[in-house]
Amino acid sequence: MSLFPAATPPVVNNGLVLNGATQYAKVRNGILLPQSFTWYAEFSPTFAYDENVARALSDGDAAASRVMLLKNDAAGLYRLLLLVGTGAVYAAVADYSALWRQNQRNRICVMAAGGGGSMYLNGSAVAVATNPWTLTQSSFFYLGSSFTGSAFFSGVLYDFRLYTRLVTAAEAVEITTV
Repeated sequence: MSLFPAATPPVVNNGLVLNGATQYAKVRNGILLPQSFTWYAEFSPTFAYDENVARALSDGDAAASRVMLLKNDAAGLYRLLLLVGTGAVYAAVADYSALWRQNQRNRICVMAAGGGGSMYLNGSAVAVATNPWTLTQSSFFYLGSSFTGSAFFSGVLYDFRLYTRLVTAAEAVEITTV
């Protein structure tokens, strides 16, 4: 794993602490993801669920696959969002605000398949998508920012996983329950 910029973000209590302004980690992706996969992270955000700033928990190069937290879209809607190639799974603020834990550990899991996907936050399903898409592969993963070096995550990232299969709904509840 190589860290950018040159000042290495500190690791505290087995987590990568990111300042929300300049720090992120760039990790070479050695996994060719199949059309169906699962993305998981455990994190503590320092920001509220309705902060008016886009924050990226992870991203792939060339916008291949990104997980944005608190994306304020053109309609002014706050969302948890997974963009995968040509498709998306997202949760509106009404679906996740009661589950969001500022300055505490959160767990999020997104199961993505060519025909749609679903998202779980802290043990509860918050989104289901049925739109078909085509997956775009990434050479790198950026943890804590978008691939363009913006939308910096502010908080601690404790765990990040990619599964080359879809986890079941029961597994998603189990691994996201805090």
